[in-house]
Amino acid sequence: MFVSALGTGTIALMLRSTWLLHWLNHGHQLTAIAAYRYEANASSGAAVYLFMLIWFPVIGLLMSALGAACTPLSRPAPGELAPVPATPL
Repeated sequence: MFVSALGTGTIALMLRSTWLLHWLNHGHQLTAIAAYRYEANASSGAAVYLFMLIWFPVIGLLMSALGAACTPLSRPAPGELAPVPATPL
């Protein structure tokens, strides 16, 4: 979620702040059409952040459910001795 928030925020700031656009691309002479093309390409990439915001928590939920399903329930707690099975006499 952190990456999605920062990425979307950077795109939003870059579209409205020309000083930030020149700061990120220092040393380059940006004409008006080059700046517009850069902004259009950056804003079209915002869909990737939406994809990450929606699907990465779902993937994390599935991975944790898989990990919980693969863990045996009769496992002793850390620092606790495992029960000794009774031997028949």
